[in-house]
Order: sequence, then C-alpha cells, then structure tokens
Amino acid sequence: MELILAFLAGAVVGSLCGFDRLIFKGKLRQLYSPEGMHCLFSANHVLRKDFESYTTSITDNVLAASLEEEAIKLGCFRYLASVNTDKDAVARAFAAERKVREGLVCVLKCVEPCWTFVLNSVDKMLVIQGKERRCAHLYHYYLHPTFGWCYVRLQTWFPFEVQIYINGREWLCRQLDQQGLPYTRSGNKILHVDDWQQAQSLLNRQRHFDWVSALNAMVGPVHPLHPRHLGNLPLDYSWTNTQCEWASDFVFADADDLDRRMQTWLQHGMSNFHGLDVMRFLNLHPRTGEILTELRDVGEGLRLKHWVEQNSLKMYNHANLLRVETTINNPDVFKTYRVKETDPDGPKDWRMVRRGVADMAARAEVGQAANERYVQALIAVASKTEL
Repeated sequence: MELILAFLAGAVVGSLCGFDRLIFKGKLRQLYSPEGMHCLFSANHVLRKDFESYTTSITDNVLAASLEEEAIKLGCFRYLASVNTDKDAVARAFAAERKVREGLVCVLKCVEPCWTFVLNSVDKMLVIQGKERRCAHLYHYYLHPTFGWCYVRLQTWFPFEVQIYINGREWLCRQLDQQGLPYTRSGNKILHVDDWQQAQSLLNRQRHFDWVSALNAMVGPVHPLHPRHLGNLPLDYSWTNTQCEWASDFVFADADDLDRRMQTWLQHGMSNFHGLDVMRFLNLHPRTGEILTELRDVGEGLRLKHWVEQNSLKMYNHANLLRVETTINNPDVFKTYRVKETDPDGPKDWRMVRRGVADMAARAEVGQAANERYVQALIAVASKTEL
C-alpha cells in the first residue's frame, strides 16, 4: 500500500481497506445426513412413522416463536409470493415508512428451495432421506447496533439452516458514529472522513473479530427455540463464510482526475490482462478452466471484472472513489500459513484456507494482497510522456 499511495501522492487524499459484503451460514452439521436425523429421532423416542407430524409440529413452533406474530402486530410483516422479489428494497421501504433508527425493521416470509428431508420406504423399511424441496424462510431485517443494516434468514424446516448478511463498510459507519468522527458516505462507500488513519484502525479490528459469539447472538431473537426444539439432542451452529468481499478504496481529490485515469486503466485491463495475469493477481497456480473478463456499465460507472472459477477481482469508480475488490466464494484454492486444525500446537505450513470463520483473517490477507497486485499493475501504465 505504501508503494501505491506514494505513486498516487497528490492525487489520492485517503484510502480504506477492509471487508465489504459478508455472508455467513450456520448449519447444524450433524443433521445434514440421514444418519444424523435418525439419531435425533432415536434420542427423542420418535417413531419414523411419525416423521411428518413430528417435523410439522416443530416447524409450527419455530414459526410461532420467530417474531412472525409480533411483526404482524407491528405492521412490519409481509409474505412475498415470488423468490425474485427484491427483499432489500422491500425492507428499506419498511425502514423509511416506520422511520426505524435501530432494531427490527421487518420480517419477510418467502417459500424458497432448500435442502431438507423426507420419509421414504426402502425395501419395506421406513428411512429418512435428504432431498431438495421448498419450504418457508423468514428474513429478519435489522438496523443492528453494531453491524447496521443486516438480515438473518431462517429456514423453518429441518435442518434449520441460518444465513446472515452484514456489510463491513456499514459496520464501519456505526463505529465512526460511536467515535464521533465526521464522514461522508454514498451507499457502502466512504467518500470522506476527517481522520483516515483512525477509520482504517477501526476497519482493522474486523479482521480478528469474535465471529462465533456475534453470529450466535444474532440468531437468538430470530430463532429463540434453539436448541430446545431439538429435544434430547441439542446442537450448536457451525459457522462458515460463504461470500467475502475485501475492498480497497482510494479516494481522489478530484473526480475528473479519476475519470481520466480510469479510461487508461480500463483500456489497459481489457487489452493486456490475460488469464495468467489474473491468476497471478490472485496468487493462483496456472490451471485449466475458464477465466472471464467483462467490462460493464453498472449504472454508477464502468466496471472491469475478472472471474476465476467462483472467485473474482474487479475495479470500478464511483464519484471520487476508486474501488478494487476481491470476492472469495471458494476459499479452497487459496493458501494461508497456519497449523493443522487437529494439531494446534504443531508446526505451521501453507495450508488451504478453511470455509469456517476461523480463517476470516486469512481471507483478509488473500484479498488485500490480490488488490495490491492488481492496483500496482494498473498504475504502472501511467505515463507523463506524450508519444
């Protein structure tokens, strides 16, 4: 970063590097197999022939406890007939109408595809089998005191998967408010802050946050029956990070200056960045497979984006801000220097980045290194010599 900022000295007035979009999933891992469901039924002395009545009764209890009735009384509940409805837009309309400043914004109910279980007869024996089907999901949108705008999605049928969305920049704005630091924002972008160094220090704290405790606390109000609804087989949620965006923002003193530079950078990226370059930016070994590059107008400006399998690297500008962002959907291809999970006192080595929240700091390192390599390759084309 020092090299980049030195090269852009005089043009850039501040920079921020940290998490942007984050999606977590909580799973009761033991229940993601028919054997686990059989153990649950045995522990609670439930016959398999009572599968339908047992699971339906638990779902009814979960729905009743999950603030649905309270949201109806408050006038902030809505059933969505289509999975394609923009839930974020619906929730923000509720927030504006109810003038919510903190706490529950609304509860949205929608029937969506999910992984669950059914009872089948195999060789004249009743067995529980996994199957893709549809069930009701509850989306609880909040203005959280720590994370700001976020949601918790609860699958209301076994195995009761939970999904949580937060935004690192939204979180930073809450921290800036608490510190009394004036700033200017546009969506999830900070266009100005009075103390860039202090803002970056607050972002750095997110790397080593106690994610398990925070995510479990967010589940509590949404799923208050957990784990009592499981009877004699109480289980804890296991948390994974299914999407992580690490954004490096460079705030320019002059938006027109940034626009002029962007024309050069976009042309250079489209013309000269090939597959091997993109893999080098992401620190991946050369591999077979499809690598895509796309230049697209996203409304607020032109965006250059590169995909390698399920991960991506992109660049775009908004007002006077340049954002370079690495998105990690599949961490398995990246390496981090750590001990074995089964041998915490053993030697360190380069090992696969884990899907669990234990490696959130490793995702930050991967994303920051990729962003820096990409920006260095872009600014290298700047020239003051006319040809």
